[in-house]
Amino acid sequence: MLSPFINSCSSLIKKADDILNFPLSRLIQDGPQETLNLTKWAQPAIMLTSICAWTRVQRETVSVLLGHSLGELTALQVAGVLSLEDAILLAFKRGILMQEAVPEGVGGMLAVISDKIDLVQLLSEEAGVWVANFNSPNQVVVSGTIENLEKFKTIAEQKLESAKLIPLKVSAPFHCPLLKSARDGFLEELKKVTLNTPTIPVISNFLASVYPSNPADIAHALASQIDNPVRFVDCLKFAKDNFQADTILEVGHGEILTKLALATFPYLKKLQLSE
Repeated sequence: MLSPFINSCSSLIKKADDILNFPLSRLIQDGPQETLNLTKWAQPAIMLTSICAWTRVQRETVSVLLGHSLGELTALQVAGVLSLEDAILLAFKRGILMQEAVPEGVGGMLAVISDKIDLVQLLSEEAGVWVANFNSPNQVVVSGTIENLEKFKTIAEQKLESAKLIPLKVSAPFHCPLLKSARDGFLEELKKVTLNTPTIPVISNFLASVYPSNPADIAHALASQIDNPVRFVDCLKFAKDNFQADTILEVGHGEILTKLALATFPYLKKLQLSE
């Protein structure tokens, strides 16, 4: 079950039903969970949850927005770059493209928690996998084929003492070159929609700096995020250095990103939306 924030946004969720021509609202509320877990439905559902939560934020108090992977679509929508209709459809199509890029069961992702994160890049190259998420100074995620992830795990267990290696419950190896076809397909979808200049600065996972105002550059950065790593640590540093960010408010379900941010900058003040 997703966040109770959706209970206060029933009209928005039902609007998504019309846009997708599918009872997403019923799926979110009643399941079945295995259908909701499918990437093509999970992505618009998660994005809608975050947009519902955003309605409780005082917009004028926000200096910069930062999403993590799919969360970037939410950030761009609330910043006025995308209409709600286009954002919902793009989340749906993004999920389909990412799932179709690599057959289910062929690829995966593995979280690595270690005090020797600087070695992971070398070990991933040795095993034929890629660093997909730079989440904190002591956590990254690697992505690749199941076969090469097993090879990486064997190498890491030997060379990363005391490291925690955690397989992620995902259906594809996200944010790595294996998803190039999804990136190309998503770029074509972005060419079909209107992209406006952000009304609030949004930091790009791909650029680790703010999105430009030019529609073609926005599309390129957003599509390139799919087969390139999420540079979350660099994005946080950019927010600190360029916006003097000292407070974090996670808009959505849970506090995973807040915990990662605090691992990078422990002094950050944490705000929380009431449910």
